[in-house]
Amino acid sequence: MRLVQRWNAGLLGGRDCLAEECELARAKRDEVEAFCEPMRLDPGFAEVVTRARGLGWEVAILSDGLEFYIRRILAREGFGELPVRANSVRFEDGARLVPDFPYFADGCGRCGSCKGTEIARRRALGQTVWFAGDGVSDRCAAPVADRLFAKRDLARFATERGIQFAPFDTLADVLTAMP
Repeated sequence: MRLVQRWNAGLLGGRDCLAEECELARAKRDEVEAFCEPMRLDPGFAEVVTRARGLGWEVAILSDGLEFYIRRILAREGFGELPVRANSVRFEDGARLVPDFPYFADGCGRCGSCKGTEIARRRALGQTVWFAGDGVSDRCAAPVADRLFAKRDLARFATERGIQFAPFDTLADVLTAMP
């Protein structure tokens, strides 16, 4: 069974999947930067961030991916100041990607950067957390978010477990739910 298939099936945690992906990958920093160039933020992202800030809400990016490309995309789109909680990567020997998992120790033990743990921490501080996600790495967040927006894999997961959620196609759909 292929790497991502094992991860999707729950046979491999996010941290281990990312570590194996990095072990297989060979790319120079500028090649990864070029790969990220066509990537765009979800339609509605800018409006959701603007409205949330207008309401006095904190906006943060939680990801089990790599901070390197997330920050690059956010900066290019004018949102470089947003806090990001994700895994990091070093480029060694020219083209070897070496991941680092700075949030692993305080997580669930499977994710490199567990979104559910961070949401639970914020809720313990009295924050109300709205969360939008679509994939396997969002599963830990689903049962602990105050308001969940889900599509694709996360919507199937939430449905199977009886977790309440609002479906969305783009973040513009989340905008319509905001006060």
